Amino acid sequence: MPSWRENVVFDLPSNDSCNNSSTAGGDSIRRIILALSMAATLTACTNESDKVAQIALRDAERQSKQNEQLLSLNGKVAEGARDLVAADSASRMTLAQVHQDIQGERVQLGQQRDHLESDRRTIASQRRTDPVFQEGFEILSMLAAAAAPLGLCWLLLRQSASAVDSTATAEILLNERLHGND
Repeated sequence: MPSWRENVVFDLPSNDSCNNSSTAGGDSIRRIILALSMAATLTACTNESDKVAQIALRDAERQSKQNEQLLSLNGKVAEGARDLVAADSASRMTLAQVHQDIQGERVQLGQQRDHLESDRRTIASQRRTDPVFQEGFEILSMLAAAAAPLGLCWLLLRQSASAVDSTATAEILLNERLHGND
């Protein structure tokens, strides 16, 4: 006939109950402690019962360590998720700032393009009007170059005509004085 010790069933929590909340982790620890205390009472039993109790005790300790590790891992996962959310938020902020910078650069490039277009139009206008002025200056300089020798000849002729007149007048006067007294 089996003894009451053989009918004792250790109700250990499953892994799913540890994932639900921190209270489930506390309940599983209480169950483990209860199982350990039951195992301790069974140690006074026979040799075979002692082995079973020791195995149960080791399994309970191992389950307790696994539960603690699972709780620790859940905490690390939650911390990692918070860090991931924070990093995602920071990267979105950086992306928004880069987008604003790009928009500012686009506006600046548009203004520079408009300024270059204005300069291009000014230069094109000058290219149309400058040849007209340059051609006019060339014509005037050729006229001046052609008129200069003519003007010089006219001056020389005028001076020589007045010089001839004064020489002739001086000779006439001189002749009259010399001969006029006769």
